[in-house]
Amino acid sequence: MYAPRERDLMFVSGDIADLDPTGEDFYAGYGEVAIDRALIAYYRFDWGLQEVADYHRRVFDPALGERTRAAALEHLVDLFGPEDVVAAAYRADEEIG
Repeated sequence: MYAPRERDLMFVSGDIADLDPTGEDFYAGYGEVAIDRALIAYYRFDWGLQEVADYHRRVFDPALGERTRAAALEHLVDLFGPEDVVAAAYRADEEIG
């Protein structure tokens, strides 16, 4: 509600989006808007950092079971895959020019 529209758009801009890949519903709600590509990159890096921190915490939490920690490690590694959030952040950064 208080964040710029780019905070929402990073989830529907067709890169790693699975909610609204074409952005059709997003733009229907916002109308024609100029998109700040630097903000898209910022929010994607921010999201990636939050994900890394969250999974890192789970991997090293001794109170969690072995299976939960192992699953968290898999998810942590997946974040750095070519089609996941870290790569999407770098692609968004490259779009800035």
